[in-house]
Amino acid sequence: MTVLLRPWPARAWLLAAAAVILFFATSEVPVPVVGNLWDKLQHAGAFAVLAGLADYAFPAPRFRPRLAAGLIAFGILIELIQYFIPYRDCSSLDVLADAAGIGLYGLARPVLRLLAFLRPA
Repeated sequence: MTVLLRPWPARAWLLAAAAVILFFATSEVPVPVVGNLWDKLQHAGAFAVLAGLADYAFPAPRFRPRLAAGLIAFGILIELIQYFIPYRDCSSLDVLADAAGIGLYGLARPVLRLLAFLRPA
């Protein structure tokens, strides 16, 4: 396993990724979105990455529902914050896309663990 995927560095990466996602979700910085489908794919991709980082940050033999619930709670928090920001939209479909990304990571996890550089110690 690479040093970056050990628990403590993975926790730092998880925190950094969550901070970047929160920044873009609440800032006026324009993020190019080509249609609604692309927006949902961005949500799913971001939360799949967060799920992977959370999985390595808090290792266990299988992906735990508690981690998934925490990430979904983070997605809901982002949407609630966006509700109060005039230039942002609050959308339950975004939370659904977040959950889909987490689920996709959960499904892909066994295959990803077969790759030598992603195999836990």
